[in-house]
Amino acid sequence: MIFAYICTNNLNEQLKQMKTIIFFLTLFLLMNSLFSMYAFDYQTIYSHRIAFFDNKAIRIDSVKFEKNDSVFYPIKSIREKDYRCFTPYGASFLGEKIVIKDHWNYFFNGKGDTIKIKTDAVINESYELFHIEDSVSAIAKVISCEIQEFFGLSDSVKTIKIEIFDNEGNPVKHPYLNETPVIQISKNYGFLKTFNLYDFYFSAYPCLHCPAYENYSLLGLTNPNVGQQNLTWFEVFDFQPGDELHIIENVFDGYYYPMQRKISTIEQYQSRTKHGNDSISYEVKRTKYYYSRSYTGEITESTSSQNENFVYGTNPDFDRLNREPIIHFDNYGNGVAYTIMGSSSVKSTDGGIPIEFRGNDECWYEPIVDDCSSTSDYYRGLGGPYYEYYVNCFGGSSYEKKLVYYKKGDETWGSPLVITSINQVLEKENNLIINNPVKEIILLNGEMIKHSCLFELVDLNGRVLLQKTVDTNNGIVNVNHIQNGLYLYRLIKNNEVIYKGKVIKQ
Repeated sequence: MIFAYICTNNLNEQLKQMKTIIFFLTLFLLMNSLFSMYAFDYQTIYSHRIAFFDNKAIRIDSVKFEKNDSVFYPIKSIREKDYRCFTPYGASFLGEKIVIKDHWNYFFNGKGDTIKIKTDAVINESYELFHIEDSVSAIAKVISCEIQEFFGLSDSVKTIKIEIFDNEGNPVKHPYLNETPVIQISKNYGFLKTFNLYDFYFSAYPCLHCPAYENYSLLGLTNPNVGQQNLTWFEVFDFQPGDELHIIENVFDGYYYPMQRKISTIEQYQSRTKHGNDSISYEVKRTKYYYSRSYTGEITESTSSQNENFVYGTNPDFDRLNREPIIHFDNYGNGVAYTIMGSSSVKSTDGGIPIEFRGNDECWYEPIVDDCSSTSDYYRGLGGPYYEYYVNCFGGSSYEKKLVYYKKGDETWGSPLVITSINQVLEKENNLIINNPVKEIILLNGEMIKHSCLFELVDLNGRVLLQKTVDTNNGIVNVNHIQNGLYLYRLIKNNEVIYKGKVIKQ
């Protein structure tokens, strides 16, 4: 009995000790969790993932290790070096390099000034982000640290406010800075919000295409793949049997002697074959209607229907990231560089500043062209390019290719074409102008004008040639004094354009 009591007593003491240990261990873990949340050494950018921002993307192309520092080299961009002198090997909006060292991330603007972000700063802690001697200082202060949800992820996020002061400590507002700069850093995923660090200047900069201040918000990530992603060539031309595309192409040639061609096409996808990672082929039934009107007024029409094979191979240029320079040289050393803009659903291949290299110096120049710039758009699962393009802004030719209807699985959009035979082509859409092309008068569809509106006729240079107030009962516009050619029109109600399009005067 005495032995049993001693054992029981020892057991009770051990249980008390264990409870004490568990209590302090739990307290330690809780304190450690709170410390991790508020003082964890965050990092602004990571080398193993791509971050997608507004019209920009950041990818780390190389990493070097110098002593105890990690040096990241981001993706390049097209930049203006001097007045109308460009380079396709310019710095990203985060600079040419980023140095990670001892709880600090160092960035460098275009003048070589250092921008420092203290990654382990806690709430209400302030530090000097940027300084120019005898000029200005930028002070960063952590104003919040909280759990936030984004793209289905949950993480601790620090918000850092940037304030600018002159050398006497007075707050200043730079004319280029429209609002107080703010940085947000996620503990595990880097920047959620930032601004243009490379162009973070505090004096005027004589550069036509250099944004002095821009905000950027995170739109998506890879690794994990969340939010917006880079649209690829195979995603654009991703079709399944049963898909349909209805496309209209219009060509208007000439100014004084107008000619017009119109092709209406229905593409019905019959089968799909994938050839490894290199290409995808489709068997497509293609039905077409062709219309042509010569400058003498002679009209030619025809229809056709046949099965065709479409093959799409890889397109590395198209698969580039937003604003990543695409550079090509010919056999004579001359070059051209341009960028692509886009999102997860659409890409435009004519975005940004196209530049040319003439092989005689280090400068790349903007090409001189006698036309109105346009974009060629490609859509996820809907193909392309689709465009509206004008040659010579003062008149001349126009080219248009537009998607008017599609069917993908159970989803449909737009107004379908019906192609049965010659003179039996219907496009189910409302036309504001009934008699297009026109001769002496424009007849407007009164059913589309419910209230008094302003009708404007505009030339291809944007000059308003004619204005008239119209309504349901007054839809006739005299254009007898207007020269033959292609024009734009718009119907305006309460200062808002409610209809617009093109009209041919012949």
